Amino acid sequence: MADVLTDRLLEDHLLCHSKSYLRFQGRLGQATAYSTLSAQLDARHRAEAFLWLAEKSTGGVRCFNGSRLSGLATGDAMILDAVGSAEGLETHFHGLQRFPGGSGLGDYYYQPIRIYRHVQPGSAVRLQLAFDALILGHLQGFLPEHGVLICGPTFKRIRVQLRVSLESLATVLTVCGSRPPAATNHRSH
Repeated sequence: MADVLTDRLLEDHLLCHSKSYLRFQGRLGQATAYSTLSAQLDARHRAEAFLWLAEKSTGGVRCFNGSRLSGLATGDAMILDAVGSAEGLETHFHGLQRFPGGSGLGDYYYQPIRIYRHVQPGSAVRLQLAFDALILGHLQGFLPEHGVLICGPTFKRIRVQLRVSLESLATVLTVCGSRPPAATNHRSH
């Protein structure tokens, strides 16, 4: 059984309750050809978006290549492809972008970025972005108000107000059997 609620388990719950139950039990069956192809297309799209984000960044970019985030206090302008965890929750951050403002890190904080292969983001990807923000809030001592979705083949940036998604996420996490951790400081910027 899963000890930590991950973004993968959350995604499964949002898309298919049976799959999330099986993942939670550690009993995933064999992947279909469609799900394998979809995962490959998602991974390729993320890799292309990482390159695009790195090119667009005006400061230092640090790529973790899927490894555990060692800390946010380095102040990198952009952090890509890192795993972070807090309060029994774990996510694979697609990206974190630094912004000026106060947080537990100092005079800056990060906002989450989630990459989505399709042009129109649905509620599931918005909840995943909120999940990233919730974990990020614990890591930096400040819950960001906004996040960014990078959507479709043209990497359209969609700025997302997180308040409503965070409220919906609290309900989903309660249903998933995990009590959502208390939110940290949430201020306007």
